[in-house]
Amino acid sequence: MASYTLSRREDEIVELAIQGLTNDAIANQLNLSVGTVNTYWSRVRLKVGGVARTDTVAKIIADRAEDRKSNRSAPPVHFPLMDAMTLEMRAALPLIQLSKEGASLAVWAIEKDMTIRCFAVVNMPLNRNGATIGVGKSVFEIFGSTDDKDPAIAAHLHALNHDETSVALSGEFKGMHLRTVPLLNEDEECIGCVGVLSHP
Repeated sequence: MASYTLSRREDEIVELAIQGLTNDAIANQLNLSVGTVNTYWSRVRLKVGGVARTDTVAKIIADRAEDRKSNRSAPPVHFPLMDAMTLEMRAALPLIQLSKEGASLAVWAIEKDMTIRCFAVVNMPLNRNGATIGVGKSVFEIFGSTDDKDPAIAAHLHALNHDETSVALSGEFKGMHLRTVPLLNEDEECIGCVGVLSHP
């Protein structure tokens, strides 16, 4: 659980950074000077223990994920379909930027039919099991299985059933880790999920 609390303004600045805005753009959006935004970042870094802006944002995202994982009774955050997927993909960007050289990472958002709606990769081949990771491809194609008991397929199905899941993979994906997180709409219906495939 995070041991710090951000002020409303600090939280606004972090949220805008997660959305990909620069400090100049954040200053414009909040009608602040760039110097004031930098002062807020200094305070946020001190609270969070981050070294730089990207590192700080990544720590906050990780802390939020950990808080959500340890507090299952917390109300879920709801967004319209595209906003939810866009938010999750943008939230992954600082983690992708922070990935050490040689690390592999793929992040995708799927709809209930298991079709990839958006994705991002770093240091990972796009071609898996003869299928290319891309918009319109299915999770079944990427993992080369239609078996509901296959760990990768089961993880996505669990997420589509409201359960965040984390599994170590085998076979062609040996040594890789898959995490899936459900996406809910305003009526608490699962509308898709985000998958994060990583290799240290």
